Amino acid sequence: MSIWQEIKSKLSVEDIIGEYINIEPAGSNYKCVCPFHNENTPSMMLSPSKQIWHCFGCGAGGDIFKFVEDYDNLTPKEALEKLAKKAGIKLEQKNLSKVKSKEEISDYQKVGVYYNGQVRYTTKFYSIYFWTVKTQSLNIA
Repeated sequence: MSIWQEIKSKLSVEDIIGEYINIEPAGSNYKCVCPFHNENTPSMMLSPSKQIWHCFGCGAGGDIFKFVEDYDNLTPKEALEKLAKKAGIKLEQKNLSKVKSKEEISDYQKVGVYYNGQVRYTTKFYSIYFWTVKTQSLNIA
């Protein structure tokens, strides 16, 4: 089990986020006003079963580490240290040397967003292409 998984197993998403903002039960999940954009109605959902959060207003989301990073404006290493302390887990220096910087993670996220957009565009293009071929009886496919 990685240090990240060990910390997640000891801390719940609703307890951590509930320390920062007011959350309300919504069925088996929780809802709250997103702290990352200006809104008046709850658009952020917390899933205790998946241990994640997602805002349907601004698209922000992630796990407890991502929330603490964004809310407290910390690096991944600092968020890991903060949550490890809260979970009562002592970190070894060798574990911390493997933690990537926030800039490196941000670069990976940008690549992921770009790739996701390209997959959506390609899927939509071929969907329209084959629909056109089929409905217009074009004998090219």
